[in-house]
Amino acid sequence: FTLGSPVVCSDAAAFVELSAGAASVVEGDAFTEGLGEAIARVLDDEEHAERLRVAGRDRAHAFSWRDSAEKVWQLHADL
Repeated sequence: FTLGSPVVCSDAAAFVELSAGAASVVEGDAFTEGLGEAIARVLDDEEHAERLRVAGRDRAHAFSWRDSAEKVWQLHADL
């Protein structure tokens, strides 16, 4: 996300939660075919790819090493 690359991922719950709509999610039932279709769409549909790039960059702002460190520090302080 941070690099602005469109992201394609599986429908594993962790990926779906992390991406929060900023990735093209491939269903697990027909993963091989779905993966190929999702990659082809990113390569062929510039509007779709740009939407994923913008959404991914926005999503990346929700995560940072500094925020993670501050949360861990606060957790220890609260103990």
